[in-house]
Amino acid sequence: MIVDLVPNHSSDQHPWFREALASEPGSAPRGRYMFREGRGDQPPNNWQSVFGGSAWTRVADGQWYLHLFDRSQPDFDWSNEEVR
Repeated sequence: MIVDLVPNHSSDQHPWFREALASEPGSAPRGRYMFREGRGDQPPNNWQSVFGGSAWTRVADGQWYLHLFDRSQPDFDWSNEEVR
């Protein structure tokens, strides 16, 4: 048996991420993920995804979330106690 356990991110379909998208910036649900303010219309920094392009995706309220791989795999914020 081979198990591929990736604790760095969840699916964008996971209930936690869906709750984060429906919540206000700075809320506890958003705190589980790496949401950040951008630089105007630009992402928070110039980090690139492993698969190419920006590692940040903008959401409807203007914040950005980090995904070091695919945009459908938002990264957890491991400084958050609930995530740990």
